[in-house]
Amino acid sequence: MNRLLLLTLLPASMYVLFVISVDQSVSPQQAMTPRELRNQERIEKLDPRPLPTHQGPRVSDRFPDILLTDQYGKEHRFVSDLVRDHTVCLVLFFTECTGTCPGTTQVMKRLREAARNEFPTDEIRFVSITLDPDIDDPNILLHYAESRGLGPQDGLADWYFLTGEFSELEQLRRALGLYDLDPEIDADRSEHASLITFGNDRHNRWASMPAGLGFDDLNETLCRICGNSQRQRFEMALKEGRMVEDNTETNDAQSQTAGDTAACCEEQLSAEQFTQN
Repeated sequence: MNRLLLLTLLPASMYVLFVISVDQSVSPQQAMTPRELRNQERIEKLDPRPLPTHQGPRVSDRFPDILLTDQYGKEHRFVSDLVRDHTVCLVLFFTECTGTCPGTTQVMKRLREAARNEFPTDEIRFVSITLDPDIDDPNILLHYAESRGLGPQDGLADWYFLTGEFSELEQLRRALGLYDLDPEIDADRSEHASLITFGNDRHNRWASMPAGLGFDDLNETLCRICGNSQRQRFEMALKEGRMVEDNTETNDAQSQTAGDTAACCEEQLSAEQFTQN
């Protein structure tokens, strides 16, 4: 709301101030650029209904269902208790790491905070698995989490800091594809890759991204890979103007059929593609 001030001279040499209000406010749609308007229209066309559960073999079928112990001393099976029919955001780390681990943990913290706006807290889990089980027992893991403000918080997803038997952790690491092809480098835990793995077991979608990417890219990947509807998968990218090609329109049949795609980045990762080298 802008105001125009008019000063009028009256015969009695009295000045009277008239205030004329001119409404120059604009609607959110009028404030948008043509591209933003197109993207908003595309968002509205995306189906917000939950996609059907994937039927058939899953990537997680290839993961060993090893026994893990969290920071509170509670035991969990990796697949049965943590992964099956859930969304996970997972990293490998160790508490004495002074390289990339502290930064990766902070990125995970931000993703956890952002996830509250996209996923129900009982649907998504954050998982940090130690590479050094000889040192990282539950007490060490609990101190690590609490000293960084990573404990339970209202409105935030659970975060599991996990340890286990070294040989079984190695089996899991390799099944996740988080290893180096050079055996000498792979044996040095200080050289481990700083990757964040996103997985939605219900829809059989998995991807790993370098933790050093920009936070917006990682958060968008979390929604793109783990989103439970077409709208959730693409809304953030469209709002940020990252998608140029208009490939997001789908008909009702496509949005209700597992495996159908709405864009090139919708391609499903099959169990056969997620293999060890």
